[in-house]
This record gives sequence, C-alpha cells and structure tokens, in this order.
Amino acid sequence: MNSIARLEELLDSKDEEIEALEKEKRELEHELSTDWDWSKHSKAKESELPVPRLEIKLTVDDDGFKKTWDYGLIYRHTIGNLIFIPIGGTKLSGGYAITESEFNEESIYNELPFRDGVHIRRDMIQLNLPAFAVFNGKAIKLEGITDAVREDT
Repeated sequence: MNSIARLEELLDSKDEEIEALEKEKRELEHELSTDWDWSKHSKAKESELPVPRLEIKLTVDDDGFKKTWDYGLIYRHTIGNLIFIPIGGTKLSGGYAITESEFNEESIYNELPFRDGVHIRRDMIQLNLPAFAVFNGKAIKLEGITDAVREDT
C-alpha cells in the first residue's frame, strides 16, 4: 500500500469517527435541552402582586385536560427586569378539565399538585415570602403550612 492510499484510508476512518461523534453530540444536546428546559430562567410579566414572591402558575391546553403547574420565585433583577426562577414543575393529563370559574379560594388547595403544592406552602414560611397560585391572570394568595417545617434546616 502506498502512502497516498494509506492517507486516504486514515481520512475515511477519521471521517467515520467524526460523523459518529457529531451524531452523539446531537443526541446529547437534544437530551440536555429536553431534560433541563424547565429550569431556564425567564422574564415574568408585571402585575400588581408583590415582589419578591413565590408563584405556582397553572397553564391548561385547549381541551382543558393537560395541566402544567410551574413553581418558582419571582424577583426583580438588578437591571429592573422581573425574573421567574423555576423551582419545580408538575405536568398532569387526564382527570377533569379546569375552568377559570373553578379556580377559586375554596378549591385551590384541591387543585394544587401535591408535591409542589406542599413545597410552595412550606417554602413561603421558610423564606418569609408571600405565595400565589396564578391561572389566566387570576391570582389567589396561598396560606402557609407551618407543621412539619424543621427549624434546624
């Protein structure tokens, strides 16, 4: 085998390695973007609610059966933007459709997802911040849970 043929063989081999690595990179980037999208900070809309605050926001799809609860901290960034920092999130499907009229002070504690609902109500005590559940611009002030909050943490 002459030198040129050997070089061509090496180049072909390296091209295959590069192609395999690029495919692996694309797969890892996709996995990273889908696994961690929920944790990206975003701008929050101005409202009459106090800042800083904890907020759990309900988003419902068109048929009303797919619900997403995004739980996070809202604060005013140094440059003046209102920022939402995600703490948790819950996606629910099935069950029953929720409407704006059903989102009220009497039913809110039955509507909140169990884990994030408990977290926000305990975190508000720990962090001494007000907390609100929000759906389509309607906000409900939440009451904290003081039992089982550890003082040594």
